[in-house]
Amino acid sequence: AAKYQRVFDQRKRRIRGLWIRNERYYAQLTVPDQNTGKKSVRRVCLEDPDTKEPVSSVAKAVAVLNRLKVQREDNRMTVLRKRTPLFSEYADDYFRFYETVRDAKRPASLRTERACVHRWNEFLGPVRLSQVTRPLINGFIAKRQGAGVSGRTVNLEVIALRNILKRALDDGYIKDLPTDKIKPLKYKPEKKRLVTLSDIEKICQSAIEIGQNGVEFADFIKLMAFSGARWSESLRLKWSDVNFELRQLTIGSDGLAKNHLAREVDFNSNLESHLKEMAQRRAPDSEYLFPSPRRGSEDLHATTFNMTLRKVRTH
Repeated sequence: AAKYQRVFDQRKRRIRGLWIRNERYYAQLTVPDQNTGKKSVRRVCLEDPDTKEPVSSVAKAVAVLNRLKVQREDNRMTVLRKRTPLFSEYADDYFRFYETVRDAKRPASLRTERACVHRWNEFLGPVRLSQVTRPLINGFIAKRQGAGVSGRTVNLEVIALRNILKRALDDGYIKDLPTDKIKPLKYKPEKKRLVTLSDIEKICQSAIEIGQNGVEFADFIKLMAFSGARWSESLRLKWSDVNFELRQLTIGSDGLAKNHLAREVDFNSNLESHLKEMAQRRAPDSEYLFPSPRRGSEDLHATTFNMTLRKVRTH
């Protein structure tokens, strides 16, 4: 195997920091790691800044080497990496970061991204970040659409890929985003059938007849119908969010609502009477409107009623 050899000028003097191997010139520089700040010695192949081709002469190699030294002093030097990591490995680091920095992304957002990235890992295989190209992305989109996946789902998967590649761009692993100028697929959502109040009453009555979590599930469904709150927002509601004096219900006081903005909903007759009925059945050991039946000694809210919903629909 070829070895790194020292480079000398015309007067046979050693040029510090310059090496040659396989007729290519390399700069040996001490650079700090972007993440840890620790300094380490790296070798990088010298390229002509205009043509991006390896330099072919000692004079040109010295000029490029001196330019890199100036950039290092001015803190403008491109991060030098030993090797670009695999996409799957970098995706794992991406999720580990956001699991540690909990206030950066919501857990629900990370769960969605994990599911999307799993699809990308299956399609890409052992591909490095620098090898993720536009043709590969187009191939993924075509494969997913050919499998009957909706345009909205494919758009979410492309967004998840873009998020990881943006972070790789910031870390210096790639020079540009292959997802730039990709137009989202057009899709037409299905028109949902209106659920009338009589339908809601029928659902709630079936839940009560089933028994297990039936009353709490019926309260949950009616609260969403009377207030317009979303599923996850309703589950996190506390009794401190209910103001009977001002006749208002505050949704999103925990900062986790849509767009991180809380909103007040004025009582209507149905909402007010429903909340008063719920207050009479309030669990004395919980501050939540919908406490978890398996909370134990902790005060936790219910996380899902999916099982109850399936039983109700079957009933």
